[in-house]
Amino acid sequence: MIVGVVIVGCVLLLVIAAVRKNGRHREELGRYAAALGGQLGWPSPQWISDNRPILNPYHKYADEKDAIHGKVSARDYVSFRTISEIQAVKLTKTVTTTLYYNGAAVGGIRSDLPPIDLLSTSGEWKPYFDGKSREGDRFATGRVEFDRRFVLLANPADQAAARAMLTGEAMDALTLLSRIAGGPRIRIAQGLVLCWIPGITDIRANHEGYAAMLKALAMVATTINLATGYPTR
Repeated sequence: MIVGVVIVGCVLLLVIAAVRKNGRHREELGRYAAALGGQLGWPSPQWISDNRPILNPYHKYADEKDAIHGKVSARDYVSFRTISEIQAVKLTKTVTTTLYYNGAAVGGIRSDLPPIDLLSTSGEWKPYFDGKSREGDRFATGRVEFDRRFVLLANPADQAAARAMLTGEAMDALTLLSRIAGGPRIRIAQGLVLCWIPGITDIRANHEGYAAMLKALAMVATTINLATGYPTR
């Protein structure tokens, strides 16, 4: 009887501790949102439903959480965290590694542009998505410094359009974003410019640095619009 009471008491303490921890976490996210001029949550259920397959750097349908949304340079932004599990076969067993990323997306570009991934060579990004290698999707712009900074990925049929989209101004903006973010993975797809930075720590705690990254994302979106003749703000 006493053992049962002790077990129930321990369970209640764990539940109370979890509730308090979740409350502190939400308060922390609220401070980040206020500092970034945004609010908690996704822009809408439709937004997350439409865009979930591209919100993770490596996988469709991976876990995304801790969303904040707002405006930066008159554009909509969404900030979030994501978790990805990478599996590798080593000798006779499969090893699973859990990876954490800080993600951000800025909208307001054409939704019909060819999807492009830009993997910073100063990071440890691998050229694959959703369990499939994308080695065959590599291409270059011909601008040597830029091509050294990024591994560029696009479907072979889209690469000519991708090169046309990556004007000198767009490449300069992407280079600035890479310097601010410190070796990110960048994706242009479905009317969004997305950026991921690895790390289990929520980098939004550095409000000024994160705000600078969001502004650089917005600048990339503006240069893409200028290159494609899309109305920009």
